[in-house]
Amino acid sequence: MNADPIAPDPRARIVQLVLLAALLVLGLLVLALLLRELRPLVGGERAPARVAAWTGEQTMALEVHRSVLERAPGLSQPQEAGPVREEHRLVELPIPPHLWAGIDDPVTLAWDPAAPQRAHVLDLGANGVPVAAQAALLLLLALAGLGVHRLPIGRDRTRVGGRWIDTRQQVLRPGTRATTGQTLREPDNQRRGLRFWIVFLTLATLAIAAGGVLAWEDKPLEIAATGVLVLAFDLLLAYTWIVARSRLVRWDDDGVADTHFFGVRRLPWAAIASFERVNVSQEEQQRYDRAPLARNRGRMRPKSDFKWIASEADGTQLLELPVALEESPAFQDLQRRTGGFERGLYGLATGAVSEPSGVADDEGDDEVPAADRPFGALATDTQAQALHAGFRRATRWGLALVLLPFALAAALSTWQTLQFVFLAERAEGRVIEKSGDGLPQLTVAYQPQQGPELRIHSDGHAGNADVAVGDVITVFFHVEDPTRARLDQFLELWLWPMIFGVLLLVVAVPAWLITRASSRPPRR
Repeated sequence: MNADPIAPDPRARIVQLVLLAALLVLGLLVLALLLRELRPLVGGERAPARVAAWTGEQTMALEVHRSVLERAPGLSQPQEAGPVREEHRLVELPIPPHLWAGIDDPVTLAWDPAAPQRAHVLDLGANGVPVAAQAALLLLLALAGLGVHRLPIGRDRTRVGGRWIDTRQQVLRPGTRATTGQTLREPDNQRRGLRFWIVFLTLATLAIAAGGVLAWEDKPLEIAATGVLVLAFDLLLAYTWIVARSRLVRWDDDGVADTHFFGVRRLPWAAIASFERVNVSQEEQQRYDRAPLARNRGRMRPKSDFKWIASEADGTQLLELPVALEESPAFQDLQRRTGGFERGLYGLATGAVSEPSGVADDEGDDEVPAADRPFGALATDTQAQALHAGFRRATRWGLALVLLPFALAAALSTWQTLQFVFLAERAEGRVIEKSGDGLPQLTVAYQPQQGPELRIHSDGHAGNADVAVGDVITVFFHVEDPTRARLDQFLELWLWPMIFGVLLLVVAVPAWLITRASSRPPRR
């Protein structure tokens, strides 16, 4: 533990180093993936090829010159070879993700002479999309590391001459000799909204981590990008929570020290030009008053959100305190000290106290003007308003962040279904196999206009109970990729849009109720 109660906690620097190390490890992993994607593009042997057919859901046939098989005898050939041009043969390869080429499109086949069985298809989509995504992810991690490195974590700084200077370079350290009556702590009711988002994001992170482990092999880029985004939100929320839990504001004859787990900011009395009770929602209220059409659209006038703000002479904000602390004797002592004394460079001289300037409340309220009310009554009336305004702003951003993934998933799944219904080709399929008892699964064979016969396996659901082997079912498939197909069944087409739509409603309705409750005026 630190001997000096105002000094930064040394564990904050350890946290910063751990974050930098984690970002470095993630960057090295992404770099390894990037090098693996670039390896087929450099060196090895190459030969022109043509996409001949799709031989399965995950494999395709390429038509190459027969000399390629002589140079790379380890290439796999399909069991059922279709018609090819003279002096050409078919080789079978896995379909790479993000492949843009379709049937009859020319591509390039690349392989390592030492391991020809691991051949690759060179395609702008198959190679360019993973490389660009991994390079962007690597750049994002580098910027995140640079930002974490520049954060003032574990630093002790003092405001002198309009700049933040290392306190070790100063003679005096404001706030070091503070007593119990000269200490303010962040009130517990300011952290209620944070508790909700901590629980929610913790559950969301666990769910995304579990899903990412299962889907990592199929979609590593999407899982990695989602993980980095969720991790960023988690770290931001954790930082806000730790600051709220550990923040202390202390002062002595030299000035004020705003300290929390991650650092200390010291303000000499000479740096504080004003300490006033300010309505931070005033600009939003003025915009509302200037736009009368907004009232007709059902928008409510933003509630007043008061904060006590200490600023420099040029208006730079140095310190912000909630109005919930107004009735505290310690706060009143802080207000007295910042109420208009003649100040030297660091010390505090005697002088007359000036009352803080009042701020007009919402128009139309049947209340006594702020200037005519006593200080205690003013604090009591506005404390609930400030809490509600802060919670309302948090719920707006939180609502957008929570609903966005569900809305995108519902929109994407609905769009994919509509593509199959209205834009895809149709073919008559025949049920050749039915497995399972409770939730039967179907295997349907269908024949596109060009290419070999393909098969599609349906998910198990109760709708397949009345289907028998030999029945005819319409199959929707894409022209460029006939293996991308769906059966003409309601659950096969609309199951995922319904699931994501229900999840969207499950999340949206409670969030709407919370937002509606937060917009109500506070009780007095």
